Amino acid sequence: MQRACFRHSSVLRAARYGFALLCAFGAPAMATHARAEEARFTVAPLAGAILFDEALGDFAWARGPHPVWGAEASARFGRFHAGTRFWRTGTTQDAGVPGAGALGANESSDVVLQSVQMTAGVTLFRRAGTSLGLIASTGHLGMRYEPSFVEYAIEGTAETVRVDFAPIDEWVGGAGLSLNQGIGGRFSFRGEVESVFFSLDTDHRDGDEIVSERSRFQNWIARASLSYRLL
Repeated sequence: MQRACFRHSSVLRAARYGFALLCAFGAPAMATHARAEEARFTVAPLAGAILFDEALGDFAWARGPHPVWGAEASARFGRFHAGTRFWRTGTTQDAGVPGAGALGANESSDVVLQSVQMTAGVTLFRRAGTSLGLIASTGHLGMRYEPSFVEYAIEGTAETVRVDFAPIDEWVGGAGLSLNQGIGGRFSFRGEVESVFFSLDTDHRDGDEIVSERSRFQNWIARASLSYRLL
């Protein structure tokens, strides 16, 4: 298996994602529909699963699927809605190195990912309490390792090597489909499938050389939420 690692990168690279996805459903359009239909505000817990990009397997990630949980709040104006979402998930990354033995219980670290995003969407079709729409999101993604280091004993020597896993902060974006179903009163059920992408600075070995590059990963999230209408 190809061994590789991630390098810490600056959040200033956020410009590549920007807020173009949100502007597509911008405030002017929302304001126009707000005059025609009263605004509605909702909150919802959410749960689902994430499947990481197959290429992350080259970096010794366990692809999953892994559970995702979080919460969101949104405001709807006619066919359009916008809001904010928090979600969290995790996986494991094998830290084993050929010819070295890890000191301690494990040769892997838990990778904890959490994100705070702005979201937007538009309803394409609505009939009898059921609606189908497009969704988009962009925001911050934080990655942390637990434990944040691994210490190795090099076979045949008395030497040890410590490898630290620095926190990583990146920007994440996504787009997908949503299905919403009213279930009576102030409650509604929503299911979503979203393609979520982020980029990381990576280092990997190619023969006798270490190659550093910017790699982009596409992941899939399926989630369900139970919304409660506040107003």
